Amino acid sequence: MPAQGTLVVGAAQADGTQLWQRYVAQGQQPSDTTVRFTPQGPFLLSTTEASPQGNITCTFDPPIPAPAWPAAVGDKFSSTGDCGKFTISVSGAITGQKQVTVGGVAYQVWVIDSTLSLHGEVSGSGSEEDWYSPALRLPVHEYDQLKGTYGAFTFSSTLTSDLVSGTPS
Repeated sequence: MPAQGTLVVGAAQADGTQLWQRYVAQGQQPSDTTVRFTPQGPFLLSTTEASPQGNITCTFDPPIPAPAWPAAVGDKFSSTGDCGKFTISVSGAITGQKQVTVGGVAYQVWVIDSTLSLHGEVSGSGSEEDWYSPALRLPVHEYDQLKGTYGAFTFSSTLTSDLVSGTPS
């Protein structure tokens, strides 16, 4: 994987939805995240992971708060995503707050820790830590770990993603 990628945040639509597209390498399809912003906070509706074998889309019901507003340490959430031939269960909590610097600007963020469990054609488990900035309406840091199996194949992945600027380019 390249050391740097690009996050393209689309304009908010009339219904509050917004598309975030993460490009890891030039010339490859992005991975998409669809979020809906409501007075109760941002909610994750779906994700689409691009891969050479085909895209995998997971739709969450109920949508996952990312986080619900007003946020508070100890707030918990859970949801299940339908990913076609497998499901993903997500549960987590807001575990703290911290101040971080992005592009020379200080932001207060919520620390959100989640556990993931995959069942079906793909099975496995993982964890995710997100630092969400209400001011930017984006996660400024993500750390994901996932291990599992797909048929006879095992897989393991670790991803760290840090926002380097809160200013549109």
